[in-house]
Amino acid sequence: MNRIKYFFTFIIIVASLHTYNESNSVDYDQIRKKHSEFLENSPYKETKSLQRDERKKLQLPPNAYAERMWELSMNPYTGRTEPEKLFYLQKELREKNDPQNRIAGVPGEPNNDETKWVHRGPYNVGGRTKGIMWDPNDPTNETVFAGGISGGIFKNTSISNQNSPCVLVDETLPQN
Repeated sequence: MNRIKYFFTFIIIVASLHTYNESNSVDYDQIRKKHSEFLENSPYKETKSLQRDERKKLQLPPNAYAERMWELSMNPYTGRTEPEKLFYLQKELREKNDPQNRIAGVPGEPNNDETKWVHRGPYNVGGRTKGIMWDPNDPTNETVFAGGISGGIFKNTSISNQNSPCVLVDETLPQN
């Protein structure tokens, strides 16, 4: 009789875990679609194409920088910027940077083994990284592009694999 109780208890636990996992899964394709709809219906859609004089008559900034920044900082779930979260983030950062709350050791320090920096390469290329971008069209979020200061765009298609190579995609040098 106890075996039957344990079996049914096990079945109920497995079913509830499966239901929990299904309800917490995120559909990134749906979010991307929703975000693109938000961008297409942007309140700044009409003002982007206005000339400088027309923008001035409407008392808008001379360029569309602020409008573009609004679109770039939009939450893809809600379709709007959320400045109210800024205060909570600032408070959290202040508390985190409080000297009394700091964890001893800085990432990269030689005497701190927990956060020691590990060089991943490429080993044959010198220079600094100017920019980095995850490929928004990659559903696995594994493809990364990086641009170097002295020129060149590199691509890695499996960023979580430390043995995956970075491939030079475009070798353009900056024009002086």
